[in-house]
Amino acid sequence: MRIWLKKIICLIFIFFFTNLRAEESYVLDDWLINFDDNVCWATALITEDPFNDEYELSKDFQFTVSFHNGDTVPQFTIISVTQGKNVTSATVKFEDDKFEYTVIDDTAFSLPEDDRDIIFNMLEGKVPYVLLSINNEDIYPTPSVSLSGFKEAYNQISKICSFHKFPKSLSGVS
Repeated sequence: MRIWLKKIICLIFIFFFTNLRAEESYVLDDWLINFDDNVCWATALITEDPFNDEYELSKDFQFTVSFHNGDTVPQFTIISVTQGKNVTSATVKFEDDKFEYTVIDDTAFSLPEDDRDIIFNMLEGKVPYVLLSINNEDIYPTPSVSLSGFKEAYNQISKICSFHKFPKSLSGVS
């Protein structure tokens, strides 16, 4: 009877602690890092006023970089964090490069063929400006995404998600 009870208690502890590891998160400057067993991602709010970094709750948007199932190629998404405000179009612009996003429901997704270019632009310190429409209205001034902490966030995700173990890793970046 005691052995049976010990086994059940052991299984409960294993189940409890594996679920605690299910999702973890922490902040690096302007980026929130999250990870679980399948996905690592970093999120920043898109600032409405790129010069003063002021947020207006009715115009806040979230820019997310995610790495799914151990893949080192990211996917980018943009959503509104304000209920009733839906992203209807989005384009990310870096100096001379523009990347159109596809909107599905209320989320804008980067195109897979653009993902590596977007991540390299960000890692090179080029600020992404987001040409954004919410409920079919363009947002002015053009919002931007803060890169404060982005390289550190990318490097932490790289370590946490073990990018170096995968053959498709972005060599020399992390």
